Amino acid sequence: MMRDRLAPLIPRNRLVLHPGFWADIRHIVRHNPVRLRCRDRAVAHLPCCPLDTGHASPDITSTQPERAMPPKRPHVMDFLQTRRSSPAKTLSLPVPGRGQLEPILAAGLRVPDHGKLEPWHMLVLERQALIRLAGLVDRLGPMRGLTRERVEKTRRQFADAHLAIAVVSAPLPSPKVPASEQQLSAGAVCLSLLNAALASGWGANWLTGWMATDREFLNTGLQLAPSETIAGFIHIGTAPNPTPERPRPDIGAKTTWVNS
Repeated sequence: MMRDRLAPLIPRNRLVLHPGFWADIRHIVRHNPVRLRCRDRAVAHLPCCPLDTGHASPDITSTQPERAMPPKRPHVMDFLQTRRSSPAKTLSLPVPGRGQLEPILAAGLRVPDHGKLEPWHMLVLERQALIRLAGLVDRLGPMRGLTRERVEKTRRQFADAHLAIAVVSAPLPSPKVPASEQQLSAGAVCLSLLNAALASGWGANWLTGWMATDREFLNTGLQLAPSETIAGFIHIGTAPNPTPERPRPDIGAKTTWVNS
């Protein structure tokens, strides 16, 4: 019997077995046999999982091949380490058409999303919509007490653009996932869209501004629900080549290693 063959090889004072141990072994062996070797002697067909005994395990080696690690993608790491947003005011025509934009949108939605709530959606703003929003900014800005310079800067963000994606943060009621975490997921959509556009050869920039949380702008201009806000406007177009680099944070100054 299996028990009789294994028992002499595993000292009893080193192994604590639950009452159904041997029944479990027989069930697993019957449905998932894997040839193992114990102390260099074939002793049984056992499952390919370690026994949690609290002590050193016998020398058991499975002939089943180890699971391969995901392949390295050095070109992806090179992109992430050299990516650079293009200033929105420098973006010009042409912009991606619908067929070129859809893969970027699909990549943008591959983000961490605790609970699979999908607490976001996107609005693709084309030229006429952007012109309309520029007029709304021009009307609402002075009513908010903003300076003429600030209103004009925000107005041009829309008036000079040819394509932008508004990422809408739309938190849902959840007993497990707080609204703040859902908003972070919407921010992840912004970054994914930005990087997908850059990786596709376009210039892109992530902007917000006072109108991203202005209730009248959101209601009138974008028809958003009362609980929804804008996580970002992702502007996409043709960028001057090359986009100049800027100083980057010092890793040592921004990183703390915690080992205890």
